[in-house]
Amino acid sequence: MTLAAAEAGVPGSSYGKPKSSPGTPTSAAAGVGAKGVKKLSGKAAKAAVIAANAAASVAANAEFLAREQESQDYATALAAGHAAADQAQLDAAARNQTGADQQRTDAAGTGLGAGDDLGLPYEEPAPSPGAASSESPFTPHEKIDWLTVNKADLHNLQDVTAHIPLKRLVAITGVSGSGKSTLARDVLLANVQTGVQKRSTKAGRDALDAGEQIPWTGCESVTGFESVDRVLEVDQTPIGKTPRSCPATYIGFWDTIRKLFADTLEAKARGYASNRFSFNTGEGRCPGCEGQGIRTIGMSFLP
Repeated sequence: MTLAAAEAGVPGSSYGKPKSSPGTPTSAAAGVGAKGVKKLSGKAAKAAVIAANAAASVAANAEFLAREQESQDYATALAAGHAAADQAQLDAAARNQTGADQQRTDAAGTGLGAGDDLGLPYEEPAPSPGAASSESPFTPHEKIDWLTVNKADLHNLQDVTAHIPLKRLVAITGVSGSGKSTLARDVLLANVQTGVQKRSTKAGRDALDAGEQIPWTGCESVTGFESVDRVLEVDQTPIGKTPRSCPATYIGFWDTIRKLFADTLEAKARGYASNRFSFNTGEGRCPGCEGQGIRTIGMSFLP
């Protein structure tokens, strides 16, 4: 009975239905005859695969175009929202300006004086030209202490007055021979060291309070050094025992770097301590330059 129903094409029967081979679309399968499924030829199968790939490409392109249109719509809506917000801010500013103008008109009508409070928003007056500001543009509420060298006249300096802020990184620039080193080392450094050393003892502070004058070198006076308690000079000469020392060595910067390397998992697995990453030891430094960063090659010239 089942076989008869299947041969008659009764719905619900799976017997005798065509089965497509792997890689061959079902729609491309041959018709079912009395002897079973007929396989496609090589050219027909290739054509069916090409048609299926073309259909997939068309669907992918359609999806891409739909997403691109969606992105454009979103960008348009976002730009419209920003434009509306900007217009709202402009309208609010215009209303505020109109209200301020009305207040000024009312005040003028009542005959208020120049010093009367008009109830207007407070505006800080601009500093006068040449006036030294006591506040930083980056931290408006932080007070800055200044070192002032008055009328420096040593070597190439000709009555130079310099204001140098404390707690800041300051660079002195100029052309060759303009007196940069003279101002920084021979005038500023020497005089600040003298002043700080004088104030480091109670007797020196009492003498200064009593009116004693410090013998300044290369300038008329130096002011603002009272808040300085230590003066250090770091130049190009080696700081430590080796010529590899630098300002980073002086402040302990390399100690932190070595500790970071020693805390890595590979360093712990190999048993490396922080001194293993020093360029002053044979194991941690480059064997070619011996930690100096450069190689010195002796050249023998012919007589």
